Amino acid sequence: MERQGYVSLWIGSAKSDDELWEYAQMIYTEDGDYLPSQFLKDFDIDEDEFDEDFMEQIYVDLETGSLGDFLADCSYDDVVIPEFEKLTEGMGLGKFHAGILLYNFQYDGRIAQTEHDNCKLRYVGSVEYREV
Repeated sequence: MERQGYVSLWIGSAKSDDELWEYAQMIYTEDGDYLPSQFLKDFDIDEDEFDEDFMEQIYVDLETGSLGDFLADCSYDDVVIPEFEKLTEGMGLGKFHAGILLYNFQYDGRIAQTEHDNCKLRYVGSVEYREV
């Protein structure tokens, strides 16, 4: 659900940066009609719940188990990294190299993990990144 000042994070794997992009990007027809991305379908997110301009996708070639390394270049990284590290302390995230961040959105976690073709993601959680 849209919630100003919060960011939601999904991490996992994708065959390539292009595969992640295709999985997450919203699609518009030539007539301007909207078709939801597979990511939105898989996690049952309505396109009206967030602004697509506030979505970041991260893909790194080498798997990591460190959120700090993985999120190092994301927006608000100085706030987001410590908050997600606190949230996931002791969680055992395993290795990952693909992720999606939705800003001004707090996912309710109703679907924890999905796998579609070459992308497998799991919901990590939502944290506050700025006061509203």
